[in-house]
Amino acid sequence: ACVNNAMAISFYLLAGFGPDPLTVLADGLAATMGITVGLGNWILSFVIVLAAFLFDRSFLGRATILSLLIISPGIDFFMGIFSPIVTPESPLPVRIAFLLAGFVSLSSGASLYLSMRLGIAVVDLTPVMVAHKTGVQFRWCKIVFDVTVTLLGFALGGVFGAGTILAALGTGPMIHIIRKALEERLPVAD
Repeated sequence: ACVNNAMAISFYLLAGFGPDPLTVLADGLAATMGITVGLGNWILSFVIVLAAFLFDRSFLGRATILSLLIISPGIDFFMGIFSPIVTPESPLPVRIAFLLAGFVSLSSGASLYLSMRLGIAVVDLTPVMVAHKTGVQFRWCKIVFDVTVTLLGFALGGVFGAGTILAALGTGPMIHIIRKALEERLPVAD
């Protein structure tokens, strides 16, 4: 799921319609600090995991550690692999295909680790914790989180667009739908 998420994020970036919300913030950090988006993502991820470690360690698990180690370098890796195939200058149908593949891939990856209860990947750690503490459904917490990090990222110089809006408003509900279907079919880890 972590490799899947890294690839999905790179698809968002390469399609040129705006990245997923957390990557808008990572992009803003990268622009501000003069680093790669992957490194900006890793810095954000580390801060989020550290905060979760200090406030409530029960949400941390294998998926959290793996996402911290794999997703950020994976973004830069997949950007290198797929940049000869798609860029913001590619034909519109190719860009749309990559955007939709990124959306479905990111939602599916998150649904899988949430369903298997192997810990929460960094990108969803904050909304999952808020949902658990407040009793508000995850999908709504995810939307609020995504809109918030998009605005922060944009304020720092991160780029956003139609793809970001799709991710911010659609990923939480799509995860909810896919997760429901998965939990009916998969064995659940305790």
